[in-house]
Amino acid sequence: MSNGALLSYLLSPELLQERLFLLTLCGAIALYLFSLSKGFQGSVPVLRKLFPGRRDAFYDRLDFVIVIFLGSIIGTVFFVPTNSAQALAAGFGWISAVNILTASQTKTSGRQVQVAQTSPQSQQEETDDSRDS
Repeated sequence: MSNGALLSYLLSPELLQERLFLLTLCGAIALYLFSLSKGFQGSVPVLRKLFPGRRDAFYDRLDFVIVIFLGSIIGTVFFVPTNSAQALAAGFGWISAVNILTASQTKTSGRQVQVAQTSPQSQQEETDDSRDS
């Protein structure tokens, strides 16, 4: 098979879904790497509980595979991209959704801890202060 024939085959309509999946995968990888610099932990906390006593590289590598490949599959199934821009957006969307979900869980659990640490006496003092104002 010549280079021209191979290129024609790779760009053929029969491989459109495969190309779109690869673009979704690229979008997920790109945003995953960017998110790591912003503190994204992905599935690492859960993996540490499931597989205790492993090296950090184990958790990081397994997290990468899980988040990227499952994310690309989920993004492809949910968004059903039909062009390159939609495929990239599907990959971006998966990582963004996971970032938002994990960030909101952290904020929620932080609020619960604050409320649990507030004593009834300090709550009464706050109520008294608001009446004085």
